[in-house]
Amino acid sequence: MPVLERYQVQLLNGPIATAERWTVGEANERHLCQLLMGGSIASKEDWAHLRDDLKVTHVLSLETEHDDRASGVPDEVLLWLPTPDDGGMKQPAWFHLGWQFVLKAVRDEKARLYLHCQMGGSRTPLMLYPLLRRLRELSLPSGPIPDWPKNRALNLIREVKPSFGTHHAHANYLASAEVYLAIADLVAA
Repeated sequence: MPVLERYQVQLLNGPIATAERWTVGEANERHLCQLLMGGSIASKEDWAHLRDDLKVTHVLSLETEHDDRASGVPDEVLLWLPTPDDGGMKQPAWFHLGWQFVLKAVRDEKARLYLHCQMGGSRTPLMLYPLLRRLRELSLPSGPIPDWPKNRALNLIREVKPSFGTHHAHANYLASAEVYLAIADLVAA
C-alpha cells in the first residue's frame, strides 16, 4: 500500500502548495516510485527548490497555463501533457502517455516524480487515479502489487484532495479515466 507523506512546498513566486509523496511498495521492499503532487512550477527558484530540497527527478505537468521549461525544467526529465481544466472527457492516449512516462521514471529506484497542474486540485488527481489503479502492473521483488479497486484509489486521493470527484465536472474526468483503464486491460489481456 502506498505510504503518504505531506510536504508544504513554498513556491517562491506563487502560493504555498501541499505536495503529497506517494511511496509505492511495501515498507520492507524497494520503493518503486515516489510521487509528489502539487501546483505550478512558476519560476527557476521553484524548480531549484523541488529539485534540490525535495529531490524531484521527473516532472509530469498537466497544466495549459504554463510551460515548465520556462522555469528551467530540462526536457529530459519533463513530460508536458497540457489539458484544459474544463470538466470534459480526456482521451485514453493522454492517460497512456502519462503512464508511459511514469514507467520510464520508475526504472530508477531513486525517482521522485512531481505530478502537477496549475493548482493541484483537479487534473493532478485525475492523472493520479489511473496511476494508482494500474499499480498492479508494476512488480516488486516479491511479486506484483495486488489490484486496486476503484473505491480504494479514489478514497486515498480524497484523503488528500477531499473535493476530488464531488464536483459535477469530475464525473467526466473519472469516466474518461475508467475508459482508459478498460482499454489498458483489453490491451494487456
